[in-house]
Amino acid sequence: MRSEKPVYWYQGLFLQPQHFQLSDRHNEYTLHRHFAVTHQHHWGVVSQEIREDALYENVFELTKAVCIFQDGTLAELPGNTVTRARSFKDVWTERDKPFQVYLGIRRWNGSSANVTEVDDVQNDNGVRTRYISSLSPENMHDMHSNGQPGEIKRLHLDCKIFWENELAEASDYTLLPIAQLVRDGSEILLNPEYAAPCLTHDASPSLMRIVKDIRDRVLAACNKLEQFKATSNITDGGDGAYMVFFLALRTVSRFAPEIQMLSNSCAMHPWEVYMRLRTFIGELSCFSAELSALGETIDGVSLLPEFEHTTPYPCFKAAHDVLARLLSGIAVGPEFLIRFTKAERYYTAEISPRAFNESHSYWLIVTTAMPAQEVNDAFQSVVKVSSTRGMTTILARAVQGIPVISHDGPPRGLPKAKATSYFKLDPEHPLWQSVESGASISLYWDQAPEDLSIQLGVLKG
Repeated sequence: MRSEKPVYWYQGLFLQPQHFQLSDRHNEYTLHRHFAVTHQHHWGVVSQEIREDALYENVFELTKAVCIFQDGTLAELPGNTVTRARSFKDVWTERDKPFQVYLGIRRWNGSSANVTEVDDVQNDNGVRTRYISSLSPENMHDMHSNGQPGEIKRLHLDCKIFWENELAEASDYTLLPIAQLVRDGSEILLNPEYAAPCLTHDASPSLMRIVKDIRDRVLAACNKLEQFKATSNITDGGDGAYMVFFLALRTVSRFAPEIQMLSNSCAMHPWEVYMRLRTFIGELSCFSAELSALGETIDGVSLLPEFEHTTPYPCFKAAHDVLARLLSGIAVGPEFLIRFTKAERYYTAEISPRAFNESHSYWLIVTTAMPAQEVNDAFQSVVKVSSTRGMTTILARAVQGIPVISHDGPPRGLPKAKATSYFKLDPEHPLWQSVESGASISLYWDQAPEDLSIQLGVLKG
C-alpha cells in the first residue's frame, strides 16, 4: 500500500468525499504499516471452510473465511466480503498434478474508480473493481442517540477465485493462495500435504496433523522414559546406567507441555511453531552422533529448510521427520528397567505382566566395584536365578536355576556404564515359566558385595 499523508482539517473547510476517502486510506495505511514492521509474515489465512462435497461436481466454493492479504486488507466471509463459487471442470486439464487455487482482490487504483454499484452484490456482475456496493441503500439507526434513521451504502470487498493458470490475467489483483486440489482415483480432494500461508498453525488442518503426530511421539517417549526419573540412587551417583536416559527424559519433558498446548488449538504463528520445533531438535541432537544442532548430517547435508511462509508444509514435514528420527534414537532403550531390592537372603524384582513377550530378551545389569572377572566367575558358580517362589527349592536341591550368559558389553538399547556387567537370561528354560506366572524374579548371591546394584532390563528383539 502506498504511503498516504493525513488530511489537514481546519475550520471552514468545505467537505468533499475525497476528504473522508483520504482519511480512511491514511488510517488503513497506518494500521497496515504497523503490522508489517512489527510482525513476522503478517499476512495469510486465519480460518476458512471449503465445501468439500462441491469438489465432486468440479466446483470450488469458499463458504467461510478470515484472511489478511499481503497489503494488509482484512477479508471476512461472511462479513465485509463477497465471493462466488467457480467451476474448474474445463480449466484443470492436467489432473495428475496438483491444482493451485487463489483468492484475489483488485489492487487499489489511485487514478480511477474503486467501487462499482450493482443491483445484487452476490451475483457475478463481471465487476473488476476492488469494491462493490448495492444500488439500494440500507436504513441504519442512529447508534449514538434517538435521531432519525439514515440511508447508508456499504462497501463489500469483491474477492474472486483464481486458478493457477490465470495468474497472467490477474496482474491487477493481490492473490492469496488458499488451497490445492489433487485427484485420488475418481475423487477430487483438498491436498492433505499442502498448507496455505496462514497466520496461526491451527488454520491449516495439514499443519495440525503434523503437530498432533509430533505430540503423540513426544508423549510416548515421555511415558517410556518415565522409569528413569530421578531417585536417590541416581542423585547420589550410584546409578550411572540411568543417566543418559534421565537426561533424555528431562529434555523431552521440557517440550511435552508445549507441544500438548500447540496440539490443542493454542494458536501460534507457524514461523514461531517451526522455531520451537527446531529448538527441540537442537536439544535432542545431543543424544545423536548423526545430526548436528542445526539438523545437519555428518556429510553436511541440512535436513531442515529455512521457514517458507508461502509453503509451510515442507518445513513442518521436515521437522517432523527429523524429530521422529531423534526420538526413535533415544527411545532405543529397554522396554522395562526394573530394580532388584534386597529382601532377606535374596534380591527380588516384581515384573509387570506387560514385560513378558516372546520377542523380548531379558538382561541382568550388575553394578559393583568388584572386578568384572570375579563377577563373571560368581555368576557361573555361586549366583542362582529363579522365580521368587521357586528360590527356596532351588537352594534346597542345590540346582543351577535359570542359566545366564555373560556379555563383554551392553546390548543395543542399554547404556554402557562403569563397573557394570551384563548377563542374558534364558527365557526358554523351563524355570522361566514360573517367573512369568508369578511375575517375580529373584537372585541369590552368597556373600554378595556391599555395593551391589542389580537391574532387570527388558529389550525388544
